Amino acid sequence: MNREETSCLASKVESLVGALCKGILFGGMASCNERYTPGATRGHHELTWGVILRFSDKEPLVLTWNENSSFGDPFFLDYAEAVWFEAIDSLEIQDVTAIPPWETYVGTTLRNCKVLTYETNYSKDGNGTWRSMPWGVELTFESGSLLIGAMHHGDFMRYKICADEIVIVWDTAIIEKVKVSRAGQKSEWKNTTV
Repeated sequence: MNREETSCLASKVESLVGALCKGILFGGMASCNERYTPGATRGHHELTWGVILRFSDKEPLVLTWNENSSFGDPFFLDYAEAVWFEAIDSLEIQDVTAIPPWETYVGTTLRNCKVLTYETNYSKDGNGTWRSMPWGVELTFESGSLLIGAMHHGDFMRYKICADEIVIVWDTAIIEKVKVSRAGQKSEWKNTTV
């Protein structure tokens, strides 16, 4: 992968500002009980693979985690082509377009977006250079905000390192707590000797 992850993700998401949301689909791990059940979670939902947001007259926005052994932590939030994403052999897609609270975002316009980053100097060869990596995206719709991040399931409020899992948060208080908890976050590579 020869691209600057943060700027590519920002460009992809920013291209959707002003577009009408037409659907939301979750990409969970098959046979792992990741299907969304209304009322079963409190302000967030956890998935292995990611989220697909459909917009009028636009390609879908597929947000998932990624990794690159030459930099990062090594995990970060990224986007994927829908064809690639839908070909994951363990993927189970659930359409939540008409299910609360997700239906409140459908039929509304994406008003703003923000890519949330952390600093890392992780390096394959140990000669790290500090760089900014995306851990999450905040999407602001007419009806409210969503935070989608590469965050650890079960304890993402305490475990702040990026993970190979996706969490989508709709509760505004939790969104703010997550953003504050990761403000100024640095993940430093350290050389250790045995």
